[in-house]
Amino acid sequence: MNITATSLDSEGSRFFGRELSSRAIESHKELVRGFLENAKEMLEEDGEIHITHKTTYPFSDWGIKKLGKGEGLKLLKKSKFELSHYPGYINKRGSGGRRSDDYFPVGECSTYMFTQS
Repeated sequence: MNITATSLDSEGSRFFGRELSSRAIESHKELVRGFLENAKEMLEEDGEIHITHKTTYPFSDWGIKKLGKGEGLKLLKKSKFELSHYPGYINKRGSGGRRSDDYFPVGECSTYMFTQS
């Protein structure tokens, strides 16, 4: 079983303020840590955890590879996210407000694939 999370955008989050604030970054990192902690408990022997995430600033400051390592996971592969490989995929904003169904440009993203260490 593979477990996937997509974190392409959380722009405009009404809970954390501006994306580049250290408080927002730490809050988002804590969310990813929690996801990884729970996902690794469900991972089968040869399973993988995939996280797709923006790689430009300030999103690059989340340190996805380091978060995985901190949870005892090994980065198997990192590849450029290609939206065309996911027909029918529609990205959503993470804020949950009136604009949560609005489209936003995906931009530069990578998919991080982790396995058990």
